[in-house]
Amino acid sequence: MNKDQISIQLYTAREAAKTDFMGTLAKIAAIGYPAVEFAGLHGHDATKVREQLDKVGLKGASAHVPFARFVDEFDIVMAEMQTLGCEYAVIPWIGPEHRSTVDAARKFADQVGEIGKMVRAAGLGFGYHNHDFEFADIEGTGSRLWDFIFEKEDVDLELDVYWVYYGGADPSKLVAQAPDRYPLLHFKDMQGSGSERRDAPVGKGAIDFGPLLRSSAASTKWYVVEQDNPVDIFADAATSYQGMQALCSS
Repeated sequence: MNKDQISIQLYTAREAAKTDFMGTLAKIAAIGYPAVEFAGLHGHDATKVREQLDKVGLKGASAHVPFARFVDEFDIVMAEMQTLGCEYAVIPWIGPEHRSTVDAARKFADQVGEIGKMVRAAGLGFGYHNHDFEFADIEGTGSRLWDFIFEKEDVDLELDVYWVYYGGADPSKLVAQAPDRYPLLHFKDMQGSGSERRDAPVGKGAIDFGPLLRSSAASTKWYVVEQDNPVDIFADAATSYQGMQALCSS
């Protein structure tokens, strides 16, 4: 990982972004991040957001886009991605209705596969971001949503390191099996144990990122900081940036 590959998922700063999105972008740039991953535009026009990115020196590398928007507003989403300069559009989460049964999970994976073909045809990368439930046994069948999604060759994976560990899998082994499928990785650390586990700034928890960095070195393009529950948004973002810099090879 190099320093120019570090990004931050703006869901981390969602509470600040709700009231001052443009100012939030400026503060993220001031910390030192070279790029961001969007989690919505908070009512702002994509053209205006792109102007702010250019002004403060940020790249809009990728964006989380709700599944329903890919289904209902595909052309609008693609236009937004092009305007923002995003290289990847990513489904960030799905509800239980798409994953509680084997049939629902298969149907969702099939839909995602078709969306992936469409996004790639539009000239962008397409991915799916995991939590822990993708690794759960569905209905006691031994089937996992993760496996159904992985079968779809037009879908890359944005592996969330924290949630993979939380779900009982090893992220470095997953990446080592198919490095080209992981152009984006989410980094947050883990404190506590058992039901008391919680996310933390990078470098302030128990996760050893070394094996994952070795597995991903050849193919991952963006290493994306995310913290679902920061204590202090910008202080924690700065701490994570320092933690990411410490992991950099150059």
